[in-house]
Amino acid sequence: MSVDLKHKNPTKQNSPLKSPLSKSNKKITKTPSPKKNAKISLIKYLVSPPKTETKAKTPSKTESKSHNEKQNFKPALPKKKLIQNLIQLEQDVVNEDTSKKISPKKRTKSQLSPIKDFYYRPPSNTVFDLQEYLDDLDVRQIDEDMNDNEYKFLKKQILQCKRAVVVTGAGISVASGIPDFRSQEGIFKKIKEKTNSENNNISMTTGKDMFDFNFIYSSPKTLSLFNDMVFDLHKKIKNTQNTAFHGFIDTLAKKKKLKRCYTQNIDGFESRLDNLTIKHPIGLKKKDWPNVIQLHGSINHLHCIKCRNVFNVEDKHFLGQINRKNGSDSLDYFLENDDTVRISDLLPDCPECAEAEDIRKIAGKRSQGVGKLRSNIILYNEEHPESEGIGRVVESDILTNSDLLIICGTTLKIPGVKRIVKEFSKSIESKKKENGEGGAIIWLGNEIPSQSIVDYVEHIDLVVLGDCQKFAEMTAKWFE
Repeated sequence: MSVDLKHKNPTKQNSPLKSPLSKSNKKITKTPSPKKNAKISLIKYLVSPPKTETKAKTPSKTESKSHNEKQNFKPALPKKKLIQNLIQLEQDVVNEDTSKKISPKKRTKSQLSPIKDFYYRPPSNTVFDLQEYLDDLDVRQIDEDMNDNEYKFLKKQILQCKRAVVVTGAGISVASGIPDFRSQEGIFKKIKEKTNSENNNISMTTGKDMFDFNFIYSSPKTLSLFNDMVFDLHKKIKNTQNTAFHGFIDTLAKKKKLKRCYTQNIDGFESRLDNLTIKHPIGLKKKDWPNVIQLHGSINHLHCIKCRNVFNVEDKHFLGQINRKNGSDSLDYFLENDDTVRISDLLPDCPECAEAEDIRKIAGKRSQGVGKLRSNIILYNEEHPESEGIGRVVESDILTNSDLLIICGTTLKIPGVKRIVKEFSKSIESKKKENGEGGAIIWLGNEIPSQSIVDYVEHIDLVVLGDCQKFAEMTAKWFE
């Protein structure tokens, strides 16, 4: 607006610089255009800024006469003074715009500035050896190597992403002391050795059987073994800390870069962090969805097989609901000496169902039964109770154009998880550009993915070979 006024010729007829009492103004009957009115209003404001209204006293006759004489005299502002005011107004506007450009919010992007104009995409499945890179930095005594294209590509993708999806497995929790499942020292192998050596009447072909619905609920003894394992693992998780990579995911959420984390882990470490949320059940409304989805359930929760309500795990839930006999409440005693023990005796009653049953009893209504609580861990050969909810979240996230996929700590052996990764990979691949823009797919782990996984996922840009905890420590500096 100030630019238009600056070029306006102040000597034109009907100029606001003329005195309101001039004869030329009185003869003009044409109504000025709205634009001219706006300019006149601004100049009048510059000439005489609006005054604050105050309650005036009633003037005397002499004061009223003096006031009327003053009202009839309105001297015009000198042209030089008006031009100075207009220039000052324009300068104030420029200064205001400049102050907005250097707001503190944009200073946080300083780490991205040196690589903002870096355009590069590595050939598919390029391997970036993280440990070799870190060792080279130590030898050269530098913080980072900005001549390494793969490193710069990785850094730029993480810093500029806005809707990152992270898919994780047991590998991200191993550093906390929680074993994984399939390695030589994993849970499956240890469970198989322990069970077969301590139980003559039970034979496990693989430790995976301990997470199989049909095996666990085949007898009270196998269910008790499962409960013992869950109790020991739950206790261990309570006494351990989350890892640096959990902190990396939390930082992505804090910086508004995380769209969703899909984890196969049941430990629930994410719920301990400030910016990550876990919710069971997931819920129907999009606004209520957590930013962490536990694909295989949670060891920290139980659900009722009747009413489907979810409860936090407490130590008392693992004691079983067995009536005392002969002064002893030993689980092993009943399992070995009493054939009347049923599977339902080893599962706690649902408090919600029990309360509803008491109310029905008082009201004189017929009994509907009390449900039993079982672990919220999703087992092999059982229907996933939250499959529909997870499906809605995945579909929505794919449609909202995710721009970074990080796969970490998993070998992708589970078909459902493989499918989720595949769909996100296809979605991001469709928007990729050769210059590195449009998104990326990063594989992170101690081992290079198998050829079958590479062929299935198809569009992996960079394989970061190394410890995910060291990766998290390296990236922490990027967000400082």
